[in-house]
Amino acid sequence: MANVGLGMRLDNFRRLKGNLKKMLQDFLDAPFIRERLHDGYTVRDVATWQLNFGSQPHMQHAFDGAMLIGDAAGFINPLTGGGIHNAVVSAKLAADTADMALKQGDVSRNTLRVYEEKCNAEMASSMRKSYIYQRLLDHFPSIVDVLIRTASRNSGIADIFLTKL
Repeated sequence: MANVGLGMRLDNFRRLKGNLKKMLQDFLDAPFIRERLHDGYTVRDVATWQLNFGSQPHMQHAFDGAMLIGDAAGFINPLTGGGIHNAVVSAKLAADTADMALKQGDVSRNTLRVYEEKCNAEMASSMRKSYIYQRLLDHFPSIVDVLIRTASRNSGIADIFLTKL
C-alpha cells in the first residue's frame, strides 16, 4: 500500500489549467512508475487538497484556543515537498506553548502568538533557502534530472544535498 502525493506550485498548476485526478493518472501511467506497480493495482480514496508551502510569509498559525502544526500550518518544504521534520518541530513548539498557556490560564491568540515566533525562529530560514533553491531549479529542470539520477546511484551524494537544504 502506498500514499502518493503530487506537488506543484499553484501558479504553474493554474497556468496549465490542470486537473489533479488526470495528473495523478498520467503520473501512474509514466513508464518509470508503471514498472514499479504490481499487476492489478488499484487506486482508491483519491483526495485532492491545496497545501500552502512554508515559504509564504506572515501566515497565521495561532488562534484563540488553537494552533496549526505541520501541513495544516503550511510547514511543507518548498523544494522537496517533505513535511515530517517540520511537523515534529512544530508539534514540539506547539506543545511547549500550550503547556505555558494552560499554566497561565490564557489560550488567547495573543498568548499563543509566541508559537508563531518560535516557529519563525526555528524554521523560517531553512524554508526561505529551500524556496530560493526551488525557484532557481524551476528554471533548470535538466539540473534537477542530473541531481536525481546522481543521488539515486550514490546515497552519500543524496545525504550531502539534503543536509544542505
